[in-house]
Amino acid sequence: MREPRIDPTVDCVFKAILGRDSNVVALIHFLNAVMKLEESSRIKKVWILNPYNEREFIEDKLTVVDVKAVDEQNNHYQIEIQLVLTQALESRMLYTWSAIYHSLLQKGESFEELTKVTSIWILGECLFPDVGDYHLPFSICNLAHKLLLTDHLQIHLLQLPLWQWKGSIQDELDRWMYVFTKGKNMDVYHPPEFLQTREIKPVMDTLRQFYENHADYLEYESRRIAQIQVNTDKKIKERQQAEYKKMEEEKERMQEEKERMQEEKERMQEEKERMQEEKERILEEKERILGEKERMQGEKERILEEKERIQAELLQERKEKERLLSLLKQAGINPTPM
Repeated sequence: MREPRIDPTVDCVFKAILGRDSNVVALIHFLNAVMKLEESSRIKKVWILNPYNEREFIEDKLTVVDVKAVDEQNNHYQIEIQLVLTQALESRMLYTWSAIYHSLLQKGESFEELTKVTSIWILGECLFPDVGDYHLPFSICNLAHKLLLTDHLQIHLLQLPLWQWKGSIQDELDRWMYVFTKGKNMDVYHPPEFLQTREIKPVMDTLRQFYENHADYLEYESRRIAQIQVNTDKKIKERQQAEYKKMEEEKERMQEEKERMQEEKERMQEEKERMQEEKERILEEKERILGEKERMQGEKERILEEKERIQAELLQERKEKERLLSLLKQAGINPTPM
C-alpha cells in the first residue's frame, strides 16, 4: 500500500490548493501572509478568475499553471509555481504581470481606472541564491532617492531552498513555506498541529483528496512524473551544455597552445637563422684573421729576408773594407781613421 503522502508543489495539486473556489479561505490567507498586510488593509474577499479544472492537466502535460484572482478593491493577483529555473525567467515574470495590467484597461476607459497587480512566484530553485532571504518583494522605485513610482507593480519571489524551519511558526507565511518545502514528506492524515488551522484546513483536505480519489491520484502521478521528466531533461541539457562548454574551452586552449607552439617554432627558426648568420660571420672573421695572419707571416718573412740581405751586404762591405785596408798596408800607406 502506498504511503499517504502528496507533494503540494506538483502543479495540479498546487492549482487545486489555491485555485479551487471552495479554497478561497486558504487563498486569502496565503495572499495576506505573503504581502504582510496590516489588519486594516488585509484582503477579505477574492474571486478566482481561472478556477481549477482538471481537464487542463489531462489535455496538456506541460501547461503553465497559475492562479489568477481579484479582491474586493479590484486589485489583481497572479500566483505561479516554478520548480525549475528557465531562461529569461525574469523577463517572463514581467511579461505575465504586464499582460494582466494591460488587460485591466478596456477601450474608452481612463488610466485612473487601473489598479494594483501583484505577481507571486514560488521558486523551487533560487534565482538569487546569494542574498540569503527567501522572500524577495520587488517594485518600481528610484534607488538613489528611495522614491516609489507606483504601487501598482509588485512581484514577490518565494525561494523555497532558502527557507529554513526554525522549529516553530514565526509568522503566517511560515505555515505555507512548511507546506511547500516539507509537505511531500508529510502524512496527509496526521499533519503537524500548526497546519490544522481553519485557513490551512482546505490545503490538507485537498492533499487527502488527491491521495484518496483514484482519478485524482492518477492525474497527480502523471503530472509528477512529467515534472520529474522536465527536471531530468533540464539537468541532462545543463550537463550537455557544461560538457560542450568544457570541450569548447579545451578546443580554444589547444588552439592557443598550437598557436603558441607555432610562435615558438618560428622564434626557434629565427634563432636558428640568427645563429647560422652568426656562425657564418664568425667563419668570415676567422678567415679574415687567418688571411691577416698569413699576410703578417709573409710580411715577417719579407722583413727577415730584408734583414738577412742587409746583414749580408754589411758583411760584404766589411770584408771589402778589410781587403782595401790590407792592400793599403801592403802599399805602405797608413790610412788615417776618419
